[in-house]
Amino acid sequence: MQRIAGKLLSGAAGLLLLLVAPIVAGHSGDGDRYYVSSDGRNAGHCDSAAAPCQTIAYALQFAGKHGKVFVGAGSYEVSSSEELIQIVTGLVEIRGGFVAPADAAPGKRTTTLIGVPERYREALAARGFNVIADRKGIDGSAAAQADKYLGVYDSLKTGVTSAPCVGGMSGDLECDGVDLLAHVPLPAISKSPAQAADIWGFLDLNTFREYMIVGYNTGTAVIDVTDSAAPREVGFIGGRNTVWRDIKVFQDYDVAAGRWNAYAYVTADGSTDGMFVIDLRELPQRVKKIDYQSDIGAAHNVYLSNTDYATGLPLMGETPLVVVAGANQGAGEFLL
Repeated sequence: MQRIAGKLLSGAAGLLLLLVAPIVAGHSGDGDRYYVSSDGRNAGHCDSAAAPCQTIAYALQFAGKHGKVFVGAGSYEVSSSEELIQIVTGLVEIRGGFVAPADAAPGKRTTTLIGVPERYREALAARGFNVIADRKGIDGSAAAQADKYLGVYDSLKTGVTSAPCVGGMSGDLECDGVDLLAHVPLPAISKSPAQAADIWGFLDLNTFREYMIVGYNTGTAVIDVTDSAAPREVGFIGGRNTVWRDIKVFQDYDVAAGRWNAYAYVTADGSTDGMFVIDLRELPQRVKKIDYQSDIGAAHNVYLSNTDYATGLPLMGETPLVVVAGANQGAGEFLL
């Protein structure tokens, strides 16, 4: 494995790759897939199509940020603001119209949501849902709270203006001692992704410019935030469509070149991208993907151990390790 690791960073002697069991182990059945049926039972973990739960709210207790909830035919009342927000925003991937392989009546596939605002009908239709905008399932205060947060969610799609944190609010956003300096909406990214996942920041030790690296559903963007009020996209590395990417940055000093090298490690869950590496050495002009054959197809998390958490530099006298958690190989349960 050291030979493969050597392809990742030509200047990082001794870099090793570790694959470990997922931090959150999946239950028996289909792992991070969860199933809901109108004739199911709110018991167990809903992680098998043969033993679904009865409500979306119950399934959402188990579906994490990379979970997928499949909802069968029938009518489902949305009874809380939290449930409504999760369904509408797609914080968890939820799809209607699911038909189990043993379904004896495949023609009855309509999945109806009761209690969702009319303005989300079209978006939810694309995810297999029919919407009835009946709000009686949510009381007045909860409905108002949901509308407030969904309004903020809608505004974030097109952009919000910077604002200081005053009285616990920065514009329409809640805050606690943090001012909003800038906002980069999804349409401002060159490849127009539909959603974002994880984010990681680093300081380039050659120029002392600051960057954020953001995982989107269709790839990874590197954005210069040195001017905090005017973020600038430097480059976008495309990938397969997925709901989750994780990113970490490693830096080391190249004595021969007399400069610092920097690389971003990116994993994608529910994809076949494998773990890939972004070469950051040509910042602030450009970034590029390093061409190498990944040993894994997908993984949920990546972590660099024996490195300084803030800078990505190796700790004195320690060998830096790339730790991959929740890989598709051997359920991520082997060590190299």
